[in-house]
Amino acid sequence: MTALKNRTVGGYLQIVAAILGIAGLVLLVINNNISTSYSLSSFGLLATGAVAGIVLSVVAVITPTKLGDLDVVSTLSIMVTVGVYGLIIGQMANERILMISGLFSWNSQNSTAWSVFYMMIASIVCFAIAAVLLIVTSFMKTVKE
Repeated sequence: MTALKNRTVGGYLQIVAAILGIAGLVLLVINNNISTSYSLSSFGLLATGAVAGIVLSVVAVITPTKLGDLDVVSTLSIMVTVGVYGLIIGQMANERILMISGLFSWNSQNSTAWSVFYMMIASIVCFAIAAVLLIVTSFMKTVKE
């Protein structure tokens, strides 16, 4: 409990980024399981990357309380997490691009594809906001000294 009391605004934003990573992973799983015809071919890789990003986000939250603010471990974990989230966003968009182009041209009545599209956008937004929050908090103090 004292670890939460020693947090600054940057520390709380890191916690929010970790929660958004979890939400992005849940939406990624829902996106993959809406329909078998729209399942992601690299779902295992994307889910593994999301779990690794969440773990590294938690590492970035915990290590400043043990090692002090602006330590190398939390900085490296933030850098890797932002990179992994960027790769997840790019891979999801890459795998769904043909479905998206069909929705906005000739296949606009496909309600299942629209559901997949909305879940993909929600997952991408969660990962993108988490990455932006981690970038912002990398320039802030996260614990009171």
